[in-house]
Amino acid sequence: MLTDKPTDPITSPPLATRPTPNILPPSEALALLNSAAAKHPPQTDTPHIHAGGESVEPVSLAVATETTQLYFGLQLGGLGLLLNDAIEKEIVNAFEVCEIPGSPRWFKGFFNLRSQVVPVFDLYDYLNLDRESSLFKSDYLLVIGQGDAVFALTVALLPQKIRISPQHQIDERPPYPEPLRRFCATSYRRNGLWCEWDVAGFIEYISRDFHA
Repeated sequence: MLTDKPTDPITSPPLATRPTPNILPPSEALALLNSAAAKHPPQTDTPHIHAGGESVEPVSLAVATETTQLYFGLQLGGLGLLLNDAIEKEIVNAFEVCEIPGSPRWFKGFFNLRSQVVPVFDLYDYLNLDRESSLFKSDYLLVIGQGDAVFALTVALLPQKIRISPQHQIDERPPYPEPLRRFCATSYRRNGLWCEWDVAGFIEYISRDFHA
């Protein structure tokens, strides 16, 4: 049965009970922030411990955005190779390579990538490197470049992005095999040895051997 009994309306609390925000003028707010920053400077001297147990020098946000370089890190048989992260690249995990009779063992043939014929090189065979153990059933293809300059490398491990800062640079060049070594520039030590790799120049070099 309906009644005409009025219900209690939902009302906001009295204005007197609401806290009044403390708004500072811009000059006072800036002074307060500077004072807090001086009392609590950022901690950047504590090493980060990775799963492998190796300590890595921390990089503050300011350093990471101003002096570090982002690379595309590739591991081939334990050799750390750094590619410019801006180069055209992609990973392909489903492919069918058309072999060329009489070609060197390290030249696997060609495969079709969106109607683009791409040559495939196996640097494990060319440099006589041991393949990394992997949970994947087959190798990946790392496709680099575009147009007539495109090519692909077989890789057992997926590449990773890695930040390198000047403090990681070392004077000696890693003991990489020839002719790979001549296409390595600046070297670094950060969770292993790395070198900046002129991959396009290297592929052009070994392609001469193929055509010869």
